[in-house]
Amino acid sequence: MPEEFKLKSEDIEPPKKNRKKIIIIAASVVAVVILATLGYYLWKNYESKKTQLEELKGQMEELQRESSELNTQIEETQSEEPPVQEEEEDAYSGWNTYANSEIGYQLRYPSDWTVKETSQWSELTWQDVKYITIDSPGKKYFLYWGLKEKDDEFSISERTGIGAGDFAEEGKITILGTEVVVKKQVYKNKAKEYFFPGIGSQKTADGKYYFGAALSYGDGSDYDKTDLTGAPELEKAKLILSSVKIIQRAAGTGCASELTSSDKQSIKNWKTFKNGKYDYSLKYPQDWSYDKVSDKLINFTGPDNLVFSWRSEEMTALGFEGWEISAPAKNAKVACQSAKSTYLHQGDERMIFTQFSKNGKNHMTNFGYRYVGASISSDMVEMYDLILKGVEFE
Repeated sequence: MPEEFKLKSEDIEPPKKNRKKIIIIAASVVAVVILATLGYYLWKNYESKKTQLEELKGQMEELQRESSELNTQIEETQSEEPPVQEEEEDAYSGWNTYANSEIGYQLRYPSDWTVKETSQWSELTWQDVKYITIDSPGKKYFLYWGLKEKDDEFSISERTGIGAGDFAEEGKITILGTEVVVKKQVYKNKAKEYFFPGIGSQKTADGKYYFGAALSYGDGSDYDKTDLTGAPELEKAKLILSSVKIIQRAAGTGCASELTSSDKQSIKNWKTFKNGKYDYSLKYPQDWSYDKVSDKLINFTGPDNLVFSWRSEEMTALGFEGWEISAPAKNAKVACQSAKSTYLHQGDERMIFTQFSKNGKNHMTNFGYRYVGASISSDMVEMYDLILKGVEFE
């Protein structure tokens, strides 16, 4: 090869100085690329975070606006309608509270009104009757109120009718969550009585209770002048009825024996009679005998023509023609049931009969003996009372 075509080594390899330059330039380019890439990703992350922050800021502003509107609504509501509790406290300020733990209710009533309880045997309904009356000052008016659970075996009123006049509706009232129509009895253009809602009983909206209420003229009023229209007692009566609340009935309302230790000693040798159909038992003197005519009629006889009978259901329809009342009837108890005892005489003959109801069935006991002196008669009555005290129902 000709000498002029041969490459020299210095012609092929770049000078060391140039190689160093190239390396520096390449490294710089790589660094720039890395920094640019890193910067790009940092910028993208910043933009994403910025967007999120702006969204959160918008949500916070929206929440603040809604909270401000809600606070404004609450303030407006509070300024327009005072709390119900405060209204109740003001309406019943200074009033008393009556609670009936046997039936299970309580109510508020004015401090100058008086409450009277009635719990006795009713000859009209042949059941126990339980209710209260609340008299206004001077007994000018009274509010009647009765309540029972749907399965209770007593009535809440003895009333069977009303006086002359017409009924007219006058608004509504809510009692125990039940809206009822208020009715007034008008006679000669004067409101004589108000009923909530009328004669008889009203079932509560939940179907658990029956109640009855009426505002009427009392012993201290002049019937001809009585006019309850616009009377303050009417508004107080409505407040009383609106305050009725159900409370828990008292525990331990079982029937405890009324026999004293002395009574138990007196009858320790007496016999026991049981009636499986009506689930009752009674004690009777050892020298007595009995004739079971039927489950509904049991006749006991003792010395000196003593007669004691127990009658049930239709056998209680017994008349006492020719007998005269010896003393006012008195309230009694038979197996914890309210009863009514009536005392009669016919010459020297004496008769006591007692009426009551148990488990939805009517019962009557009657005791006959001859009067031979105050001491003997007293002993007979005491014996009869012991028989009634010893009655038990299963």
